[in-house]
Amino acid sequence: MKGKFITLEGGEGSGKSVAAKHLKKLLEKKGKKVMLTHEPGGTVVADKIRKIILHENREKLADRAELFLFLASRAQHMEQKIIPALKRGENVICDRFNGSTFAYQAFARKVADLAFMKKMDKFVRWDVDPDLILYLDADPKIGLARRKGDKSKKLTRIDKEKLDFHKKVRSGFNKLLKSEKNWVKINSNKSINEVYNQIDEVINRKVR
Repeated sequence: MKGKFITLEGGEGSGKSVAAKHLKKLLEKKGKKVMLTHEPGGTVVADKIRKIILHENREKLADRAELFLFLASRAQHMEQKIIPALKRGENVICDRFNGSTFAYQAFARKVADLAFMKKMDKFVRWDVDPDLILYLDADPKIGLARRKGDKSKKLTRIDKEKLDFHKKVRSGFNKLLKSEKNWVKINSNKSINEVYNQIDEVINRKVR
């Protein structure tokens, strides 16, 4: 792959989406060609899957079905959008990626063993690893308050999970931070400008 692959991870209301837009501008100032995308979603088919995952349904979405929907969305996203962009030499920024799958489905929902889940994930992403993972760490109470205070966006099915669930997600992310490579922690309990400054410092150090 000619381009760099950077992902942003974090719980609900951690500020990933605004941070991703800031990161895109930062890299473009460095003369980089950048594609910004997101998960679940990113393509026509993957966005249809996203609606099933995030919206309320007449029947409860089974945990195993939820996992495979995330993986199906990623498979489509990788093949149709991310891999072609990386091959063209573009730098790809993705708002959520496999770290979220592990934190939410393995650690919080306990759908499957992490090792088993990693094997499936490796298959659907064609063994393409992010070069850098920025983990925006926020207290779930702060993050959920931000989400509920943002009237421009409806709360998703996952936003509405109990606080204990979101605490388990955060714990999962921090376990991944300690055990996986290429993860960098950003304190997103702070103001947005302070978050931007942390991201700038990391990018200026790690991306040439």
